[in-house]
Amino acid sequence: MTTYAIIAAFMLVGAAAVQWAIGSYFEKSFLNKKLTRLPVDQQESAVVIMSVRGCDPSLKDSLRGVLNQDYAKYSVHVVVDHRTDQAWEFIHELKSEHDTNNVLHIHEMQNPSETCSLKCHAIVQALGNVDDQTQYVALLDADVKPHKTWLAELLGPLQDPTVGGSTGNQWFEPQASAKFGSLVRSTWNGGSLVLTLFFANPWAGSFAMRLKDLKSAGLEGIWRQSVVDDGPIKQAINEIGLKVEFAPSLIMVNREPCTFAYTNRWVTRMLTWSRLYEKTFFLSVIHAIFSNAVMLANFAILFISLWCWSVSGIAISTAALIASGLICAASYMGTRRCVKRSCQLRGEELEPSTVRRFIEVFWMIAVAHLVYGVSCLKAVLLKQIKWREITYELTSHNEIKRLDYQPYAAKVQSEVSI
Repeated sequence: MTTYAIIAAFMLVGAAAVQWAIGSYFEKSFLNKKLTRLPVDQQESAVVIMSVRGCDPSLKDSLRGVLNQDYAKYSVHVVVDHRTDQAWEFIHELKSEHDTNNVLHIHEMQNPSETCSLKCHAIVQALGNVDDQTQYVALLDADVKPHKTWLAELLGPLQDPTVGGSTGNQWFEPQASAKFGSLVRSTWNGGSLVLTLFFANPWAGSFAMRLKDLKSAGLEGIWRQSVVDDGPIKQAINEIGLKVEFAPSLIMVNREPCTFAYTNRWVTRMLTWSRLYEKTFFLSVIHAIFSNAVMLANFAILFISLWCWSVSGIAISTAALIASGLICAASYMGTRRCVKRSCQLRGEELEPSTVRRFIEVFWMIAVAHLVYGVSCLKAVLLKQIKWREITYELTSHNEIKRLDYQPYAAKVQSEVSI
């Protein structure tokens, strides 16, 4: 038993050390990144597109923020799912109160396609209202609260002619009295964020590109057959000889609480999008299998050792589980330091890290790994997925079928973005 315990312990701690090393390398490179903000004299016309179905908790702050941009010439096109959607009246009221420059244009979704998601259809519909002379197109999610220079910072990397897309990303920051699900989501996000940024995978919550590149890449046609907006962007941009660049000031903080059940569905959906659109998904599967296998092996050896009262087995397995948890928690804190730096670049502050948060993450490591493993398995097997109360059949990345449609009927605002 001692020999098995040593092997399992070595593999578990080694895997955690590799994760920490990758995180440390990312942190070092991230801290050297500089903010690039589009100069005022280059702020040509830009359009911000939002797709809205239901009232997300941050919708008001999101719209108020995007209507208050320190940018020379831009407009905002919001496509609302249906006139009976509670967001329709809400956005019109907000426009009357805050749209002093008349930049907000509100559209009702028309004839939603069955071959793509409602969100992708909304983006394509909005593009139909964009003037061909427009220079930039930006995508914004309703759970993002843009600051005054958000658009200028998002467009900054596009000053480089080799860059075809500029992207931010999202960090989930639990409140002090966070629900269990919020802690698990944040812990998983702490690991996934590093690789997402490392591979420069776009996030449509804050994404921008030149309109001419969008058309050259054929993204309008691609979105007509896609279930998610950001998934196919990177490949389309790469195929026209350009790259996606990360805007370091745009790791946007989301503080919404969520339940454990919601976290399970959310992680599964994120990994399903990865399966459909990211060539690196197989690495996620391998990592999920390996990390869960060595973790469960250590727990199994610990329980067997307790049953047989093998002191050496108990000591080795316990030490390995504690050491790996501490290393992973330290890696999480390193990623959070990057988020803190991102906030500082845009003139905001993230709450200081605390011993309490470190301990919470330490206890969540094993749970987050299990959620990751189960969600990966589901993502591999899923043929249908439900997103914002709509079910989609998933045959391949470009063969999607919407199986049902009804206007969003909820009259009570959710505390988490659906």
